[in-house]
Formats: sequence, structure tokens, C-alpha cells
Amino acid sequence: MFQVVLLSSIPILQQNLTMLETLGIISLPLLLFILLMARQVRKNRELKKIKEELELFKERYEQVSDQSGTFMWEVDRNGIHTYVDPTVEKVLGYKPSEMIGKRTFYDDLLPEDKEELKAFGFKVLGKGDKIKNLEIRQLHKNGHTVYTLTSGLPIYDKKGQVIGYRATDTDITGRKEIELSLKESEEKYKLLFENAVEGIAVLQQGKIKISNPMLRTILNASERELREKNILELIHREDREMVANLHRERIKGNKDQIIEEFRALRMDGAVRWIESKGIRIMWNGAPASLNFLTDITERKETEKNILHLSYHDQLTGIYNRRFFEEELNRLDNPRNFPLSIVIVDVNGLKLFNDGFGHKAGDELIVTVAQLLDEESRGNDVAARIGGDEFVVLMPDTDEKQVKVFEKRFQKVLANKRVAGIPISISLGYATKIDESMAIQDIFKRAEEGMYRSKMDSSPKYKRKTLDRIMKEVFNRVHWEESHAENTRELARIFGEVLGYNQKDVEDLEQAGYYHDIGKIGVGRQILMKNTLLEPEELRVVERHPEVGYHLLNTTNETFSIAEIVLHHDEKWDGSGYPQGIKGKKSLKKHGLYP
Repeated sequence: MFQVVLLSSIPILQQNLTMLETLGIISLPLLLFILLMARQVRKNRELKKIKEELELFKERYEQVSDQSGTFMWEVDRNGIHTYVDPTVEKVLGYKPSEMIGKRTFYDDLLPEDKEELKAFGFKVLGKGDKIKNLEIRQLHKNGHTVYTLTSGLPIYDKKGQVIGYRATDTDITGRKEIELSLKESEEKYKLLFENAVEGIAVLQQGKIKISNPMLRTILNASERELREKNILELIHREDREMVANLHRERIKGNKDQIIEEFRALRMDGAVRWIESKGIRIMWNGAPASLNFLTDITERKETEKNILHLSYHDQLTGIYNRRFFEEELNRLDNPRNFPLSIVIVDVNGLKLFNDGFGHKAGDELIVTVAQLLDEESRGNDVAARIGGDEFVVLMPDTDEKQVKVFEKRFQKVLANKRVAGIPISISLGYATKIDESMAIQDIFKRAEEGMYRSKMDSSPKYKRKTLDRIMKEVFNRVHWEESHAENTRELARIFGEVLGYNQKDVEDLEQAGYYHDIGKIGVGRQILMKNTLLEPEELRVVERHPEVGYHLLNTTNETFSIAEIVLHHDEKWDGSGYPQGIKGKKSLKKHGLYP
């Protein structure tokens, strides 16, 4: 009881020592003994408190260390572990007993890092430097890699010499794996971004914030040039409003993945067609659009060419029958009345093909097509609807205006020549003036008018064309004209001597005159050659009877002599051409032998 009171009264005794001694309540030796005992009790209480606090700190440290994967270690100057706390087993798989005095710090490093970090460690120990947040790759006992974050400082002896190092390692493997995974993903996306076959751009507030190499190639611009320009400066003026609206809608998220086409302007001024699709994204905390842009210029050109071919005649370049039929339906509307249809047919195309070759025939068709297109007005539609047949749709045009067009067109044709021969056409037209008239009936009436014109003009034109062909043959070789006249005269004499009737004699005369008309297909150089012909040249010459046959077979007036001209170079012994007819067969061909 006395001790309890005494212990609880130690502060009072300490404060009133002089007074107790003066009053004689207690002797001085006893008082000193009591005070010493009180001090020891207080010291024990303080030590107990410190011990409790240390135990609490240790418990907290071990708990935090275990949860965070952090352990403390100490090494001497040679790197040998002198202390490692138990958490090391969770991180590296080793017990402290397996490391202290047995393993160095360097034993746990990856082989490729060992020499570098060993040199670094000796440098740190030599200078007594601190280490803060150094990332190290260490080997777990089972062989896998552990990433740790190391911070530490030197251990000094009483003389201030560095005798070791004390540090903590925190396991950051999980975080590091995430970082590496993110880095790998970033590198993959960067690889895709840098090597994408389409342009990629982030647009924000009318500016290109980032662009990939393909976009810079498409626009022939540097990254800096693209960043400095407003996006609309790179767009064709006719498409700027559409692109601006497209960007605004994408920012709102209204046109995600919608594909649009527009024309972009390269830095060199060239126009490129672009196909664009994109989505809304956030860029630096603000709305933006991520856009994928493909250069489709070549595709657009191909589409344009395909569309052109589908509506245009391949030979002449003017519209074809398909386009004509579509336009006929479109223009068959009261607002276009009176609507006139003009049909044009080229006279003598077969004659041109047979006499001068298909190249000349093509030239004839192309020439007529070009002149027809040139003489047509802006709202007219000129088209080729057959081999030698053309049509012109003329909205808001009456018959009087069509006649003016016909007169103008014929005048232009009169000044043109193909293979030295004037161009001849047959033309017919009809006009729709109200809805009660069927457009197909109008077309039929125009076609009938063309056929009437052809019946009048075509035979005369063909005969004139034959005469022009003969004149061209005469111009090439000076003796051909006298040869033709002499042969005609001889043919007449033989016919009369043999007692032919007047019609047969006239046919023989004509055949004699025209028998070499097929030489229009033989070049002057071959006709004038005074040495033996080459095999190829001989084949050209031997073909002239067939050419003459085809030319004369195109008109009623010369049809009856075409067969005679075909066989005029056959011989009795079969050595002639083109068919090598022998003996009486050659006579039978012409009804001269029963």
C-alpha cells in the first residue's frame, strides 16, 4: 500500500524534497532511496512504452511491406547481403537465411544488366551517393523476371567511411507489365498509324492537329504545313461548305462512319478526290474528329471513263443510242415542245469501206459525227445510233428552225472531203408539238423522211463516188485512164462481133471501163514498180478484182457488171486470180458457155 502511494506521489516528492527533509518527516538516505526507485520505475514505464511503439511500428511496417511488396536489405561493400527482411521471399522467392551472407546483390540481376549495374553499384559505394527510384530487373528464384524500384543510401562507420548500403526494393512487376503492354500497344498503333495506306487526321477547330505520312503524301505537304493551314484551305471551293458541315456533324457525333466524297487541293494546286469517314473523339479535353481519308482519284477517273463509255460512242466520241433513248424520254415533256427529231444517214459508207478500206470508212463516220456535234446547239443532243446513222434531239425547235439547221449543215459538209471525195448524207426530221403525239411516231416519221431522201440522193452519190474513185486511180498512174477507155472499146467490139444484145454489150462496155477500179486499194508505189513484186505486194495487187466487185455491187446501175469485174483476171489455164478458175468454168461464170 505504501509503494502504491509512494509511486503515485513521485512527482510531489520530487517537487518538495527540501520541505520533507526540513520537516523531519523522512530521513535523507531514505528519501534518496525512494527517489532512485521512482526514477527506475518511470524509466521502465518509458521503455515499455517505447517497446510497445516499436512493436506497433514493426507490425505496421510488415503489414505495409507485405501488401506493397517492399522489403529492406543491407549489403556490405562487396554487395553481400548482411540483412534482408522476410518480405523478400514474397518478392524474389528467397528466404532471408538463403541470402544473408550467401548471396550478393548482383546475383539477383538479369545477366544482361549485371555488369552495368555492378559498375554503377561500385561507383555509388565509392562516392557515397544516394539512390532514388532506380528501376532494376531481378531474377526470381524460379527464374521469371521481377521489376523492382530501388531507393537507398550508404551506411557509414564511426570514421565516416562507407561500409555498405541500405535500401528498399518495391515490387513493381504488375505496373511494369501494364506499362510494357501499353507501350507495345502504342508501338503497334504507331506502326499502323505511320504505315496506314489511308490518310489519318485529327481535326479540331478547323485545324489538323495530327496527320500521318500517307495524308501528307496525298496532299503533298509537310506536317508543319498541314498544322498551320485551316482545313478549308485544302478543300476545293465547291466542296468547302459540305466539308465544313460534315466536320460540325462529326463533332456532334451525328455522322460517325458516314462516308463522304470531296475534292482536296494539294499544295502544288492539283485536285485529288478524297473518300472520308470518321468518328467523334476527345482530343486534349475537347471534342474533335478522327478522320480516315482515302485518295480515290484514280477510281473516280475510272468511273468517269466507264460512265463516258456507257453513254458515248467509242468511235466518234459523241453520245450513243443508250444515252439518246434516255434523253428522248427526259425531253419528251411539254416544256420542251416543239421537240424536233433529226435523223441523218451517211451515204456510201460501204463504198468507202470497200474502196478505200475501213480506216477511210471510220474517218467518214468520225467526220460526220464531229460536224454534227459542232453544228448542234448547247441544248441539242447529237448521238450515233447505228453504223452510219445519227440522230439529233432539238428541244424548243420547230420545223422552220430545223430547215435552217439542215441548210447550214449541208453547207459545212460540202466543204469537207474524205479520201478526196465529198461527204453525202440523207436527212429526215419530224416535230412534236403537243402531248397527243407519241414520241415514237415522231421518230418513225423522221426516219421515213430520211429514207425518202436516201432514195433520191444515194444512187446518184454512189455513181458519182464510183467516178471519183476511177479518177483517183487515173491520177495515181497516168496510163490507167487510156487503158480503161481502150478496154471499154475492145469489150464493145467483141460483144457486137459475138452477137450480144444491146444490154449485154453495154454491160461489157461498163465492165471494160471499170475493170480496174479495185486498184484504188493498191498504192501508187506498187503500181509504178518496174521490177518483180514482193510476195506481199503481189497479194495486194491480186486482191484488186475483189475490191472492184464490192465497189460495183453497191449500186443497181453497176450490180450486173460486178461479177465480170471479179473474174477479169482469170485465165484459161487456171493461173489467174482471184479464184484460179480454169477452162470452160470461166466461161460458164459469165454465161458464155452452155
